[in-house]
Amino acid sequence: MDAEIITDALKSVFGRELSVRPRRPGIYQINLPSRLIDGDETMVFVRGIAEGRVVVTDLRHTLMRASYSHPLTAKMVDAVERLVRRNGFEMIDGEVCASVPMSEFLVAIFGMVQIQAQAEVAVVAPLARADRSDKFKQGVVEAIRAALHGVEENFVDRSVDPEGLFPVDLIVPGRRWVNVAIVGNDNDASTATMAKLKHMQSAKSIEHRPFWVVVPRDLESLTKISRRRMISEFLPLTDAWMSATPDEVT
Repeated sequence: MDAEIITDALKSVFGRELSVRPRRPGIYQINLPSRLIDGDETMVFVRGIAEGRVVVTDLRHTLMRASYSHPLTAKMVDAVERLVRRNGFEMIDGEVCASVPMSEFLVAIFGMVQIQAQAEVAVVAPLARADRSDKFKQGVVEAIRAALHGVEENFVDRSVDPEGLFPVDLIVPGRRWVNVAIVGNDNDASTATMAKLKHMQSAKSIEHRPFWVVVPRDLESLTKISRRRMISEFLPLTDAWMSATPDEVT
């Protein structure tokens, strides 16, 4: 197999904008007229393994690129591997690859481009945001627990939320409760809004008339609709303390 065979197989689709060049002995890089969201080229390579079959590979570039912007965790690598398998590839020691007959060569090229386009934007980046949110939440929980007694974490009233899908992040008990939403990202904001809607219907909320407050990691980083919900539906934590009378909050 040589560069001319690969080029002929692909130029009927991509035309003169495509080029193929040797990368190392027996391995060729396919330069496609496609870019990832950050402007970088897709990294697609091919090597022949037998008559009529080739291996399409990324030479480990997919995970390497993702690691530039986010420290990769085992959870992230597992999620990328699931993406890889959904597209008919496998991951071997960090290398995304697939052995295909020449009749499926073009499909495999598009599959590799799709994997690389989705890996960081749709898989790694959201998990990184969730990880930052979890760390932020834990820090807030530890700070409030250190300052106050009797704090309850991930409170669910099964009478209004039987499946426990929308927990209140923290409840600070008192004559009037303080229900705390800890918001690190837009998903947290949506969950907090639903938790308030659910738990406002409960007998405990009617009894304790809670203040609903929010502790955001960065309000300006939220989407406009999430930011509007946090401002309209919740008080900042300091405002809740100032609004309460001395006998309402312990």
